[in-house]
Amino acid sequence: MAVLVDLIPALLQKTKEGKIEWDSISTESFIARLGENSAEVGYSRQGTAKLSLLDSAGRMLETVNWTELSPPFDKQLDELVEIARRKALRIDETVKDVKGFLDRL
Repeated sequence: MAVLVDLIPALLQKTKEGKIEWDSISTESFIARLGENSAEVGYSRQGTAKLSLLDSAGRMLETVNWTELSPPFDKQLDELVEIARRKALRIDETVKDVKGFLDRL
């Protein structure tokens, strides 16, 4: 039986490779389309990282929170959420743009 936790390393690796595109749902939640399904990462109300699997209708099928994970999955989930956040909100591009603007002043 496959469990959601098994997806964390692959999601992290494919995100690092630029093969998964993350979009923001809010400033704390990010979604990636994976074929007909989706993965959502973000922060719970307690401020811990979480991963949810959604079906093609957008129904949440399963969720795992950082507090439920053991090493190395806990750190991998933290890293995945941070990378997804940076990509979805275009943080690196914004910093580069602002730096370029400041350099021209």
